[in-house]
Amino acid sequence: MSLISHQALAKDTSFPAVTFLHSNWPPFEYVNDQGEATGYTIDILNAMLDLVDIETTIQIFPWNRAYQTTLKHPNHAVFTLARTEEREPLFYWVGPIASREIYLWKLKSRHDIKVSTLEDVKQFRVGTVRGEAGERQLLEHGFKFDVNIHSVDDQTRNFLLLFNKRIDFFYGLELTTYFILNKEGYDPSKVEKTVLLSGGQEYYFGFNRETPERVIRLFQDALQTIKDNGTFTRIQRKYGMSPP
Repeated sequence: MSLISHQALAKDTSFPAVTFLHSNWPPFEYVNDQGEATGYTIDILNAMLDLVDIETTIQIFPWNRAYQTTLKHPNHAVFTLARTEEREPLFYWVGPIASREIYLWKLKSRHDIKVSTLEDVKQFRVGTVRGEAGERQLLEHGFKFDVNIHSVDDQTRNFLLLFNKRIDFFYGLELTTYFILNKEGYDPSKVEKTVLLSGGQEYYFGFNRETPERVIRLFQDALQTIKDNGTFTRIQRKYGMSPP
């Protein structure tokens, strides 16, 4: 577990300390070779923390644990979290920080796989990440565990399974898919996106509902400030999420 603590004697103790939880999901959030948390959302959060005078801690866990821990504990937040209809009443939301368009991907060499709809995909096996929105959306479309869903804790495991032909598809954003494939030593030209699983949504920080609303306002105001002063756009460009 990686842990970063933003503590100082000058912190405002009238606010509760906030714990931010995330998983390994490059380039949004991951641990680099030096053991440091880094990535797009980490950079955004650190820019916000420069403006927020309260004690905070950042920790990394498997996604489902980060998500469930945030649901159970006040003054906790999880990122990077897709804001879906199902999750809407479960969190206080700070964002948006990125758009979300998820595709199902396969090996280009798998000429035996021809799909144009999600219904077509049901005859194949899809690698998912346990507890993620993409997995939940597949379940809502009638996919089933151990039939056409193979659930793991980390997306990099799905790449290994795909290239070894133990699964037929995984889901992902174009940005994260190419980034992680390159990082893990795979050739991105070997995969191709097929059916759109989900679009038109956005990513946020999700705060436990028992977190004081003044804390939520504080972080939303900090996010708006970095959007207004150009910091947010500079971070987007750094990670290829905005035109140069």
